[in-house]
Amino acid sequence: MNSNNEIQAAVTATQPERRRVSLPLIILAVLFIIVPFLTWYGTWFGRKLSDEDIATYLADEKNPRRIQHALSRIEERIEGGDPTVKKFYPQVVALTKSPFGEIRKTTAWVMGQDNTSEEFHACRWRDWHALCERRRIRHRRSNDSVASPRSLHRE
Repeated sequence: MNSNNEIQAAVTATQPERRRVSLPLIILAVLFIIVPFLTWYGTWFGRKLSDEDIATYLADEKNPRRIQHALSRIEERIEGGDPTVKKFYPQVVALTKSPFGEIRKTTAWVMGQDNTSEEFHACRWRDWHALCERRRIRHRRSNDSVASPRSLHRE
């Protein structure tokens, strides 16, 4: 019987020890996959949005990325000639007063895609007049040549 135990001990001694993969290492590996995916998914504007999602995203003032995503979907639908997108125009016009510069720029870009909209035209005209008035005031205060009446029409 001793020889059986000796053989068993010899076999055990020659087998490499199995290492168990620890749970923290598995969790880390999963996080290396999930975190980049969630980051990409949360910032990618290519995902389609339903009308309800667009309305919800446009009203979400705390998350500018969601507003930009909705605006990019609206722009895509304008380019595609979708007449149902006009129901979002009042919300788009309201976003011109957003405190976030990115939102105002994206809104201006979207409004530029539909040159037949009276709502968009009136908003752009109002903003142009506000810009001109600010330049006139700056010119009067500092006698700045950049804000001269002639330079108002160059931009």
